[in-house]
Amino acid sequence: MRATQAYLVLYNALQGCGWAAVVVQLVRGALDKGSADGATAAAMAGLRAAMPIVSFVQLVGLMEMMHVAVGLVRGSLPAAMLQAFGRNIVWFCFAVALFTPEAMGFAPPKRGNYLEEVDGVWPAVVLAFAWALAEICRYPFYVTEQFGATPSFLKYLRYTGFIVLYPLGATAEATVLMRGLTKVAMLQWFNCPIAIGGFEFFFVFQTFVHIVAPPGYLAGFPMIYLYMLRRRRSALREGPRYEKIKDAHTPAQLERVDKFIEDANGDVVAFIYGSRREGSVTAAKPFGESWCPDCTTAFPIIEPRLKSLPPTTIVLDLPVDRSPYKGLEPFSKVHPLKEHPSILLERVPTLLYLQRNGPGSRTRFDRYALVEEECHVEEDVAALLSAAWKKEQ
Repeated sequence: MRATQAYLVLYNALQGCGWAAVVVQLVRGALDKGSADGATAAAMAGLRAAMPIVSFVQLVGLMEMMHVAVGLVRGSLPAAMLQAFGRNIVWFCFAVALFTPEAMGFAPPKRGNYLEEVDGVWPAVVLAFAWALAEICRYPFYVTEQFGATPSFLKYLRYTGFIVLYPLGATAEATVLMRGLTKVAMLQWFNCPIAIGGFEFFFVFQTFVHIVAPPGYLAGFPMIYLYMLRRRRSALREGPRYEKIKDAHTPAQLERVDKFIEDANGDVVAFIYGSRREGSVTAAKPFGESWCPDCTTAFPIIEPRLKSLPPTTIVLDLPVDRSPYKGLEPFSKVHPLKEHPSILLERVPTLLYLQRNGPGSRTRFDRYALVEEECHVEEDVAALLSAAWKKEQ
């Protein structure tokens, strides 16, 4: 195991344990208080017990922006920043500040707490529960992913739990923010003069929230939620991710090939063959005919097996036209796939298996290939593709 993998295992395991402790403290604090003083008093006891742990894991979670920025994990840096800063503003500037203002350096009220005054206790409890349950689904999945052996139930939870928990958490966030904003503004918390170079202005926290919160929730929530739903469909589908890329000799399509290889979560299988003749696919010839006779022979041997590969595999279907492949006019140059560092096309057909060189590796692969007549031997094709199934199991 490489140092980066060990670090990610340790980080994700600690975060998962931290969020599990949040659930335990929320429940234990409420049970210790009991129901004699009322449900809200029990909720406040649970929140008080869990708040230091939530604060800790939230601050440590800022590291995830660095993970994306330096390439330790794949992801969108703007999305990571939006989620990290949005959650921390709601948690520290509203939930923590209103519930335990002394922890943020502010004077507490003479009686009770500000969060209770604005009816924000229950939304804050729901917020902490929703975050914790979502992260308990997420971090163990990341740990097992580093070992390349994720249990199916954990994968299902990772890509299903958010369907309920993400809207629940976002609604609780917005409720805490809306109920607490007037109180925070009245107390004039977080307002301060700022000087940048020769320009000075007075920062008003309430105005800042009014500017950033509406687009953050109205635009950011649907964008992230729909993205996660797309990820779910992709992660939980039965077959492999199948991408057909025509005209891979053009820069735009070659860039697509690079992106799919670089962003692959698992192994990559590429089938490069001579493109089919137009109208050659018929009921009598379901696999059609290629300008390359060896490719026509390989179609019924290879293509049915490709569609039954595990879902972690990306299958690149790369038909090449005769003129670009042979460098004929007007394509009088070497076909780009022949010089591609991962594909290194020699002849068609080629069945290529790029096996990821260790969990978490982004672009390092072990390369295995069958070329021309080798693609006609069913035992060799089955042996090459079975490596993906062995790795999946």
